[in-house]
Amino acid sequence: MKKLLSIIAGVGSLLLLAATPTQKQSEYISRWSDVAQKEMARTGVPASITLAQAMLESGTGQSELALQANNHFGIKSMSTYHGPVYKIKTKEFLNGKWVVVDAQFRKYTSGEQSFSDHSDFLRYSARYKPLFELDPADYKGWAKGLGKAGYATDPEYPNKLIRLIEECDLARFDSKPVNSQVTLPVSGEVEQKVEQVVIPTPPTPLSLEKEEEVVSRIGTEHYTYKINRKVFRVNSTNFVKAHKGESYSSIAKLFDLFHGEILAFNDVKNDHPLVEGERVFIQKKMARSVKGLDKHVISEKCESLWSISQEYGVRLKSIYRLNRINSSYVPKEGDVIILR
Repeated sequence: MKKLLSIIAGVGSLLLLAATPTQKQSEYISRWSDVAQKEMARTGVPASITLAQAMLESGTGQSELALQANNHFGIKSMSTYHGPVYKIKTKEFLNGKWVVVDAQFRKYTSGEQSFSDHSDFLRYSARYKPLFELDPADYKGWAKGLGKAGYATDPEYPNKLIRLIEECDLARFDSKPVNSQVTLPVSGEVEQKVEQVVIPTPPTPLSLEKEEEVVSRIGTEHYTYKINRKVFRVNSTNFVKAHKGESYSSIAKLFDLFHGEILAFNDVKNDHPLVEGERVFIQKKMARSVKGLDKHVISEKCESLWSISQEYGVRLKSIYRLNRINSSYVPKEGDVIILR
């Protein structure tokens, strides 16, 4: 019986040892946990996920890319990126097997810049926006969501993140200690209490993008809302959704607008039949997006700068100016478009 207990104790020790972070991991966590928490407060990406991804992608800060380019997340260079780059061979899981490919990655002046870029990449990419609707403490949901959205080609990526978070107890960084005072019911004495509270996060991208129906206020606008026509608003700019068979010209007449006005509001030169449900702005769009939607990451080949300007209610000329590009620019998957 004693021998059996010794074996059980030995197995327990091994399991405990396996769940203990290495010295390198502990040093890395100590160095970057504050940065991860600041990014969580700024963008909403859980600190546990940020740390796990950084540790996994950078080999706990020991990869060539991390050491030579301050790139802790393996973010590649895209056509709208104007900074320095670092070329290196990397492994990718393609067609069921690992292959070595040549790739060009972003080179940062500091690790903090890499962490910030990673947070923005997740927050402003359409494929990752649904993740921000999850509970910030749901690291398993986040890890599985990243895998499902195609963040990495490795099919085991979500499990690797979850394992790192649990072995290194990274979930503790999704909250912070908050001091509070509690009055004892009998003595009336005030007792100091420290509680762990989940780090507050900003409004989610999808909540900021959500269109609002405008309540009709006849006489308060420069045009009159039609009683039977719903008007919506995004980025403080009013629009309607096209009905079957409508054109810019027909909607202009409906809202007492000049034909040239409605074309300018929607950044188009010529009239044409509209797709049912298409947004048609009946006011001039804004020069920049709402705060919290600072950028947009191209995730689909069919996206255009015009479609982005309609989605966010931002003038097309402003997008050109903010990104130092012109009408000849062709969006590519992964490009980052600045919106404010």
